[in-house]
Amino acid sequence: MIEWNSDYLTGIDEIDLQHQYFTMLINRIETKISSIALDEGHSPLLNELIYYARFHFLSEENVMAEAGYPELDTHKRLHSDLIEQLNNEIQMLESDLVEPTHIIDMLVSWFRVHTLEEDGKYASFIVRQGTLGTAH
Repeated sequence: MIEWNSDYLTGIDEIDLQHQYFTMLINRIETKISSIALDEGHSPLLNELIYYARFHFLSEENVMAEAGYPELDTHKRLHSDLIEQLNNEIQMLESDLVEPTHIIDMLVSWFRVHTLEEDGKYASFIVRQGTLGTAH
């Protein structure tokens, strides 16, 4: 489980709210992973994860573009790679090539590393530039 804490705050309100929702979604998946039905393709909960990740990444990219973040293209590639990795992990889960806990480990690691390291880069730039309003 991911416990939300101030380490994950970017200083950009809309992104922080989305990250909080992401943690709740990952935690919901963790608590229900043993009962997720994969017989007919993705479970609704895993579909929600994929769609939410795409929405969130697009939202972040829009914030970065609005702020003139110079590493936007690099960050977009990271997002694309993460979506591809997520889809691959779900396919492996559906094919019984990995245990359900494997996808949880991947999601938790993915969230922590990406949020703390990669998102921290653009957040620092944006907050330093003062290009977006923040509440932190």
